[in-house]
Amino acid sequence: MIPFNLTGLRSYGLRYGGSLENAGAIGMEIAREIVSAVGSEFPGVYLITPFLHFDSTCELARFAREM
Repeated sequence: MIPFNLTGLRSYGLRYGGSLENAGAIGMEIAREIVSAVGSEFPGVYLITPFLHFDSTCELARFAREM
């Protein structure tokens, strides 16, 4: 189950101005939405760190722990 409509991804871009500089914020918002949706169905999540972006994984892990 995908927790949001993939065609709705355009709305994320519109909310952040659709610029490349905001891509990280858009990705983090989508990731938080996914973690929130699966958090109620599963006992945990498995996070994979993007190359050279371990800070985003740490931020998402903190978010998941606070749920």
